[in-house]
Amino acid sequence: MARGWGARAAGSGARGSRRRARTRPMEGTALLWVRVDRGGQVLAYDVEESSGHRVLDRAVLRAVERADPLPPLPDSYPDDELEVVIPIAFRLRQ
Repeated sequence: MARGWGARAAGSGARGSRRRARTRPMEGTALLWVRVDRGGQVLAYDVEESSGHRVLDRAVLRAVERADPLPPLPDSYPDDELEVVIPIAFRLRQ
């Protein structure tokens, strides 16, 4: 898989819930499972492993919904679908 696709897909990340996380400091890493078709359409997704905070896990799911559809898979990708697990880290800046 081309790095360009991953970078473009990741660019649609979870940016919501910052205000709540700052008022009640929350950090964590959620594992997002997602299945995408060749055209970039999200077919299925879920939080495979929780960040430990329900609000952050919901932000991960909302990010997928906002990002759908993702960029199409590169022509060089051999399969009709891509299934990946992506760590989404939430860290507060000091």
